[in-house]
Amino acid sequence: TMVSMGVGAGIGGAIGAYTGAIIGSTLGTLLVLGCAFVTGGACAFLAPIIPAMGFAGAAIGAVVGAFVGAAVGYVVGKYIVSPVQSVFTEGWAVTKGGFKVVTGGPVEVGGGIPGAISGGVSTVGSFIGGLASTLWNGAVGVAGSAFGGLASGLNFVVGGLTSAGIPTAAVAVPVIGTAVGIPVVATVVGITVATSFFSPQQDAVIGGTGDNEIFTISKTASDGHFENDELPQELTYTIKLTAKANLSNISVNDKIEVRRKDGSGFEVNRDTDSKLINPPCGGTQTLAAGTDWTCQFTIPVESLTNFKDSVITNTVTVTASPQGSAPVTDGAFSVTTVGKPPIGCPNGWPTDHGYISGGPEGSDIHKIESSQGWPAIDIAATGMTYTTFAGRVKTVVNDSWGGGFGTYVTIEADCDGKRFEALWSHMALDSIDPAIKVGAEVGVHQLIGEVDDTGESEGNHVHYAFNGLEMKEPYIPQNPKSDNCTSKETCDVEW
Repeated sequence: TMVSMGVGAGIGGAIGAYTGAIIGSTLGTLLVLGCAFVTGGACAFLAPIIPAMGFAGAAIGAVVGAFVGAAVGYVVGKYIVSPVQSVFTEGWAVTKGGFKVVTGGPVEVGGGIPGAISGGVSTVGSFIGGLASTLWNGAVGVAGSAFGGLASGLNFVVGGLTSAGIPTAAVAVPVIGTAVGIPVVATVVGITVATSFFSPQQDAVIGGTGDNEIFTISKTASDGHFENDELPQELTYTIKLTAKANLSNISVNDKIEVRRKDGSGFEVNRDTDSKLINPPCGGTQTLAAGTDWTCQFTIPVESLTNFKDSVITNTVTVTASPQGSAPVTDGAFSVTTVGKPPIGCPNGWPTDHGYISGGPEGSDIHKIESSQGWPAIDIAATGMTYTTFAGRVKTVVNDSWGGGFGTYVTIEADCDGKRFEALWSHMALDSIDPAIKVGAEVGVHQLIGEVDDTGESEGNHVHYAFNGLEMKEPYIPQNPKSDNCTSKETCDVEW
């Protein structure tokens, strides 16, 4: 979908630019010709109006064309290309699984059968390449026709103006400048507009940041830490929802969890006035763009029996619908510690053996994920993958594609009082251990699933990522030699 949107934006931007340039130049030409006929040819000084209006038309046409092209590309990508891709993806997953059953190993390390598959893929690739070439040549033909039409139009402009008494040199420079400038304007504007439509690999990003395209949600606590001997206390939470667009069907859910040092825990459901916390402050249904909704409530932190050496995590989740669009869900949280809380920091590797094959800044997708708060490493391995800390399962996805991550799991915990999430992805379909289910508490080195290459993956590996922690020591046993490493040799970490 992203590729088809980009192609559509580029083609639409170019066509729109040329169309706009011709219209703009034509209007400028008529304006100058009219002045020339009225004044008897004393309008040479107005010749720069032609390229100016041409450039303006090109810019406007490029923007409109890019948006229209991207919209068409979205429809083609989502409703034509994506379903076809899903069929091929499922088929490839079955093929890989069948090959693994027959040979006992992944398809990437096979011999004759992978060779035959490779030949088939090569044939399909050649066909797709030929189709792409045909489409490109067709686009070039359209562009060539546009150039031809523009050239004819320019001949008319130059001829008409010179016959009206305006010197050829005064006409040629600005007019030719317009012709040369159109591709530049189309390229720059088309790329800019196409980029604004989507972020590469956006489907491969998990989790909420509290800030999205339609609203911002924040959660703050009045205190970040109490000592055990300071209890009893009161803890006040503030929720702030800021609308970037007109919002409707708003749902606000607040959850307060207390996790104690012995591993037990409970939820706080009522405030100091014994009122139910949910929905916080009665909630809100609508919110106009540019306005805020703020809610504040207080809970008691009073009993050492309940709160001694604990972590109090308050998570707010908001779902809202912008006018005429699908609902968006996002959230935010705050953490308050009491005494010496439990430590749930990552420790050790998620596999019993393997090596780092990609650092947090190695591949393009790793760079994007790091910039969005999910630094990751790729761990090439076979066998099973395990938890590296005690925590709570947040997400379980059993899918051959899974938005690019295939079959994956996220687990959340508190590390020295700081809430974070970790991701294990590209596991084998149907391999997740039954104990790994949403909401389940897990211990250290507990089985998660089998290492595989589901989703957007090349070869068996675990895509291991953190949100809320850095992907480096002490949260992993050893840092890769370089954050931008892309192979076993350049990462230089093996166990």
